[in-house]
Amino acid sequence: MKIFFVTDRADAHVARFDALFEGISSSYSLATVTYSPQGIPSVTLGDHLVEGWEEIRGFLETEKVLVISGPLDTVTSELAEGKYHHIGISWATDVMVTAASGFPELESLQSTVLGLDLVVTDNYATENAFVGLGVDANKVLRIPWGPEADSSNHDGPEQGGAGQLVTRADFGLPVDRKIILYPRSLEPLYQPEVFVEAIALVAKAHPEVLAVCVEAGSMVAEIKKQIEGLSVAEFFAWQPARPPAGFQGLLAVSDAVVVTP
Repeated sequence: MKIFFVTDRADAHVARFDALFEGISSSYSLATVTYSPQGIPSVTLGDHLVEGWEEIRGFLETEKVLVISGPLDTVTSELAEGKYHHIGISWATDVMVTAASGFPELESLQSTVLGLDLVVTDNYATENAFVGLGVDANKVLRIPWGPEADSSNHDGPEQGGAGQLVTRADFGLPVDRKIILYPRSLEPLYQPEVFVEAIALVAKAHPEVLAVCVEAGSMVAEIKKQIEGLSVAEFFAWQPARPPAGFQGLLAVSDAVVVTP
């Protein structure tokens, strides 16, 4: 059976699931949806370029496939009525933002998830929301995802055992700056551009400030461009996504941590 992961995102979640699915089946393919200036979707499925949601659904129905799709609001909802096995992955924003914006959007999400064979999320809030919408609890799979452990990464703080004392030098960070850590993936939901604007203002009065961002998420390039445009690159440092032990060390060496909803 062929497996297609159909998504219009290109972020850390996609990379993580893509690596997972690729390791499961040799018949797996990542199918990235793009949109024309008129908003018409197109995607390459196998050797075929298919345009339009109706045509995409029709093509998938002619194949013996398992369709995995997400986010639920932009992709899964468009593929939900296809005659194939279908797993939907929530990006959280499809529930917390889109579905919360109005009753029609909520009804659309409910119709989508009730027609799925399985719905995947990463947190209790959306899991409870799906159950509240009538999804069988046995059809909701919660996978807490985050930075994937990389055994080839030997950046100091990830080598030691529990209780190991870490320092800023382990992360390549200066000891003479006031470090403000922005721990979120750079995604529209968290409005990282607001953080950049705030740091630009704070830095004028406190030049010792150094904002540390995690280089993960769909807005990395956009945020870097914003930083350059504001001429505040000297007040920002970047860290790669790390496994939990390394990330805890990064928290420990920071002076302040930004909390977002």
